[in-house]
Amino acid sequence: MKRFLVSLVVAGCCILPLTSYASDDIYNMSIESAMKLMPEKVKNQLGDFKFYFGKDSKPLTSSVVGTIHTSNRTNGVLKSYQKSCNWAFYSALIDLEKQAKAMDGKGVANIESNWKNNPTSSNETYVCANGLMMSGVALKGDVIK
Repeated sequence: MKRFLVSLVVAGCCILPLTSYASDDIYNMSIESAMKLMPEKVKNQLGDFKFYFGKDSKPLTSSVVGTIHTSNRTNGVLKSYQKSCNWAFYSALIDLEKQAKAMDGKGVANIESNWKNNPTSSNETYVCANGLMMSGVALKGDVIK
């Protein structure tokens, strides 16, 4: 029993310092860079589906049929924050596409970051939170026809 308690205390002392690294670092990541680095399998999955970033980015000839949200995380262990943030971004785009197609949408416009329900609109960057184990991206946008 004494050995078990000593082991428990030692394990706690080893894990405790990691909690200081557990907070999220917030990054503004380049949309253009992420799109250029997008793997072929993701490009093929998204096809010709349209994404328009930033406020008032909806094409004049389209109409809004609803608003959608997504929040995606990916494993960030042994990856650079750029790589894991981009993967979370790709997952978010795929999720937006699926939701929009379920509403018979042809694209998503006015896309903005929405990390922890804090909207940030930009046509150049998206917000990514990177922690010790995970990276996350939250987006919202308007489904258009």
